[in-house]
Amino acid sequence: MHYLKQSIILLGLAAVSVGVLAQEEKAPSKFTYATYFYCDVTGQERADEIVKAKNAPVYDQMVKDGVISAWGWLAHHTGGKWRRVQYYQASSMDGLLDAQAEMDKRFEAAGDDGTDMEFGKICNAHEDYIWEVEGGSSGEGRGEAGFFGL
Repeated sequence: MHYLKQSIILLGLAAVSVGVLAQEEKAPSKFTYATYFYCDVTGQERADEIVKAKNAPVYDQMVKDGVISAWGWLAHHTGGKWRRVQYYQASSMDGLLDAQAEMDKRFEAAGDDGTDMEFGKICNAHEDYIWEVEGGSSGEGRGEAGFFGL
């Protein structure tokens, strides 16, 4: 009976140790600010061109400067009303919101407010969401295509 009690205690300690190790190995937090755009289908490729020309250089530099950890522009494939999603990521909620203020400063310094009249006519409505990433993988750089989901 004494050995049974010792075995149960040892198993309990092992379970607690594994739980502590799992918590220590948890990936750092990552938050995503995503803007879902509703766009005129006939102009969405032009919207892509505008984002590539105006937004990409600012966002790419912000990644290099460490202000954000990643950003992307996603094209609609299947389902729903939204046609495009623009997102960026940071390691904290404060970092995410600070990045938004920094974007505004950088666009203003470039003589742009980050909006575009033509883009606004093509993609005339949007919804913003902030997500906390709970799983996934981290590869190097952005891929040619991506799937953004729950």
